[in-house]
Amino acid sequence: MISRLTLPYSTSTEFQITDRSYSQQFAGFYFSRLAILRSKVLASAKKFLNLIVSDDETDDVIMKNGPSSNNKKDIKYVERMLDVLPGDSCFIVGTVYMDMVLKPNVLEEIGLEEWTIVPPPRTKYTSDTDTICLEDESGRLKLTGDILKSQFLVTGCVVGLIGREINGGQFHVEEIVYPEMSPQSDIGSSGGFIGIVSGINVDGEVGCSSEVYMMADFLSGELGNEETKKSKNSNFNTQGIQQLDQAIKQICTSLDLDIMPGANDPTGSALPQQPIHFSLFPDACLYSSFHSVTNPYNCCVDGVNILATSGQNLDDIFRCIDSESRLDMMEQMLNWGHFAPTAPDTLWCFPYKEKDPFILKSRPHVFIIGNQPKFETRLVIGPNKEKTQIILVPSFSESGTLILLNLKNLDVECVGFKAPS
Repeated sequence: MISRLTLPYSTSTEFQITDRSYSQQFAGFYFSRLAILRSKVLASAKKFLNLIVSDDETDDVIMKNGPSSNNKKDIKYVERMLDVLPGDSCFIVGTVYMDMVLKPNVLEEIGLEEWTIVPPPRTKYTSDTDTICLEDESGRLKLTGDILKSQFLVTGCVVGLIGREINGGQFHVEEIVYPEMSPQSDIGSSGGFIGIVSGINVDGEVGCSSEVYMMADFLSGELGNEETKKSKNSNFNTQGIQQLDQAIKQICTSLDLDIMPGANDPTGSALPQQPIHFSLFPDACLYSSFHSVTNPYNCCVDGVNILATSGQNLDDIFRCIDSESRLDMMEQMLNWGHFAPTAPDTLWCFPYKEKDPFILKSRPHVFIIGNQPKFETRLVIGPNKEKTQIILVPSFSESGTLILLNLKNLDVECVGFKAPS
C-alpha cells in the first residue's frame, strides 16, 4: 500500500477579476505602479544615500533621510522630472519608457489600407535607433550612459537613477537603483515534491500523446520505482480535451492538480487570464483535488511560496531586450520588483485602476515560467540573501519533460517520457 505525504496548501485569489469593467483607461494603472514602486525605490536608495530635498527658491533643506556619514553619500532628490537642473548631480525616480521604432503600433495598423499585407510578428523589437527615457507625472527625460548597455530595462519598470542632466537635455545615468521588497519568509518544508509541466498542446487530430498518459501513470504511482511512487506532487477539439480530461482525472485520484490557462487556451487572452471553465473537464472537476486557477498564479505549499506564469510575460520581454538569455531576463524581473512590466504597452492586460497585481511584494521561494524553448534553472541570491529558485519549463508536447521540485531544498530534476516508436 503506497502512502503519500499530505502537505499544507493554500492559494491566492489576487489575480481573480471580480469587476470586469473595461471603461477605464490605463493611465491609472501606470500611476498606481509608479506610486507603489517609488516608495520601494526610495527605501532601497536610503540604505546607501542621504536623499536631500531642498526648496528651489531658498535652497533650504526641507527633507533629509539621515545624518551624513562616511558610509552614505549626500545627494539631491528631485521629486519631479521637470525640476532637474542642468549639471546638478541628483537622484530621480520614474517609469522607464523604451522608444522602439520596430514595436507594434496599433494606430498605424488601423490606418493601413485594406490591401496592405501585414508583416509577420517580429522575434525582436530592438534596433540601433532605440532610445530610453524615464518619465513621471510631470514629464520625460531621455537617458544616456554606458551603464544602460549592461542593464536590462524595458518599458514599464520603475527605477531610481543617480546622474546629472547634460547638454541637449539628456540625463547621464551613473547608477541604477531597484525597488526594495518585503523580507522573504523562511522555508519550513518537511519535504515532498511538486510536479511541473507546461505546454501539453492537445492536438485535435490525434488527441493526447502517449507521453501524456505515461506522465499520468507516473504521477499517480503506476509507473516508476517505489521511491518515486511515494513522492508528493501537488485549434480547439473536443476529442482531444476529452482525452486530456481522462488523463487529468487519473492524476486527481491521488494528487492535487492545479491547471493554468496559456496563450492558446479557451479563456481571455489578456493577463491575468481567468481559470479555464470547469465544464471542459467534466470528469476531473468532480474531484476536490482538481483546481482550475489563474495565469499568473501564486500559492504556498508547506511554507514554500510559489509564483508561476504560462510564459506570455517572458516572451514579451524577450522581444524587447537585445539578448538571448531568458534566464537572465527572468532574474531581472526579481530586481525590477515586477514580473510583467511591459503590460499594457506590448502585453495585453486588464485595465486596473487603483492597483497593479503584477508587482512583487516579496521574492518568492520559487518562480516558474512555462512554455519556454528549453529547460533552465538557477538559484538566485537577492540583495538581502533571499533565495529564489527560478525555473524555465519547456513545452511537454515537444520535450516530454516533467519537472520535479524538491520542496525541502528547492533542488530541481527532470523526468523524461518517450513513447516507443
